Amino acid sequence: RYDANLMTGPTGNAFDNDAIGLDSYIRGMAAGGSKAEAYKRLTTLEENEFYTAYVTLSEVVSYEDFKIWFDGLDMEVGSPWCAVAEKTDEGFSASEIIGFDYGASGMCINFDREKYPHLSLLDAGSEVFPEDSPEIMQTHFVSMLRYMAGQEAFLKMIGRGYRVDWEGFAQNVEEHGLYVYGMVVMAKPDALIRMSEMEEVCYIYTTPIQ
Repeated sequence: RYDANLMTGPTGNAFDNDAIGLDSYIRGMAAGGSKAEAYKRLTTLEENEFYTAYVTLSEVVSYEDFKIWFDGLDMEVGSPWCAVAEKTDEGFSASEIIGFDYGASGMCINFDREKYPHLSLLDAGSEVFPEDSPEIMQTHFVSMLRYMAGQEAFLKMIGRGYRVDWEGFAQNVEEHGLYVYGMVVMAKPDALIRMSEMEEVCYIYTTPIQ
């Protein structure tokens, strides 16, 4: 029997979109309270436990710039899931929490490789790691959006997709590029505290790993 809670997402305002002027249907204070309250919570976490951390960057950056920054982190954090913003005439927008895994993880699946190029990064067939190529990662993300657009039965089953313009999002990324405003990582409190003190980070909301 299908469990409707199996794919329940995080609280809608896990990222502090207001802090970076990111247009979103979710308004108001982020889930962890103020920045000071969220920082204080980091100091109360169990020292040797790993936590899921929703990290809001201080500004929306290109995938290339995000990669340079993340690869330069001198701390133990897991491979990130990147939250993607759409570029608009006024700036950037994040009407839904949508993104991609950084790195070639997952499994090989059967799909139309001409219609959905690089849908699976394991099929990238590149001489470099997929995450090292902005072109591959952008193509991968666009293909995922377009693949989801055709999964009407699946989206209805999980109660998702009614607000998402998958094709519009794909066209936006193709036209303007791949932009990241936050990430989700697994890390211990000491790494998260150090990260929260970096100028590139404006907010961190944490939850226990379930």
